[in-house]
Amino acid sequence: MWNFAKPLVLGLTATNGAEAQNRLAQTIYLEDTSVAITKIYAYLYGKYVDGNNAFDIYFDIYTCNDDGTPNTLITSASIPSSSITQSDWYAFDFTMPTTVVSNHYLSFVMRQDGGNENNYAIWGYLNENPVSSAKAFFSKDATNWTFLENTSFGLKVMADNFQLFDLTNNKIDTPPPQITQFPTDLAILNNSASYTQTILGSNTVSLNNPDLLVSFVMDASGSMGWNDRFNNRITFANALANKLSAEYPKNVLFDMVRFGSTQLNLAGVAQAGTTMTINLDARNPTRTTYLFTIA
Repeated sequence: MWNFAKPLVLGLTATNGAEAQNRLAQTIYLEDTSVAITKIYAYLYGKYVDGNNAFDIYFDIYTCNDDGTPNTLITSASIPSSSITQSDWYAFDFTMPTTVVSNHYLSFVMRQDGGNENNYAIWGYLNENPVSSAKAFFSKDATNWTFLENTSFGLKVMADNFQLFDLTNNKIDTPPPQITQFPTDLAILNNSASYTQTILGSNTVSLNNPDLLVSFVMDASGSMGWNDRFNNRITFANALANKLSAEYPKNVLFDMVRFGSTQLNLAGVAQAGTTMTINLDARNPTRTTYLFTIA
């Protein structure tokens, strides 16, 4: 029996000894059959140690049997226990050749080399299976695997199939659009479809664009003197009007609505009569009607 208190967390260990070769496996389903993994992140609790007992955490990548259980080892990566300083995501770097997995399954297997039941790290898991095609297993002999129901180990996988960030040229790369044959028979799309603005040809799609009426509602109030002191709104309206006129394939009409305030000149207004006032007690408000008589 283990003689130390154990953490109450959702996680499992894969410590090894003379009598057991414990393994934990998370199998995922791939959309493609060709893959090259460069890095994974695993969520590890710990480390939990008694004294200075060092160990290594390994992650092995396997091809799988059709039921998702690990089959053939492809590559391995490890980190020392000294790098596990708190419960967190930890990276494992791989040099993996492009591998074909015909059944779309790939398994990531955790094992611990060294340590014992009092010196270990824990692979955290979620007590549910949000992706039905993913499967979790454990093994006591690295050969026979037992399915873990409602279990998803904490795992992030980075593949080398596509690099999003081009750090050399300081840009983000995105895959080019894929050309798909557009159906020319409307019945293929929807038997009850009605297209009034789109004309389908044998090899082309023509858009029957309507004429446009574009209205600009422009703020011309006094606050624009500081809110838009360089008249950027006018520059934008001109640019948009020019672009639509030059590139829109049909007729475009524009109208402009200007709104704002008008400053009144009160220099020539003279006071007539007397000013009527009344004293109000703001501390004791009432719903009283007050009458002002202008003489």
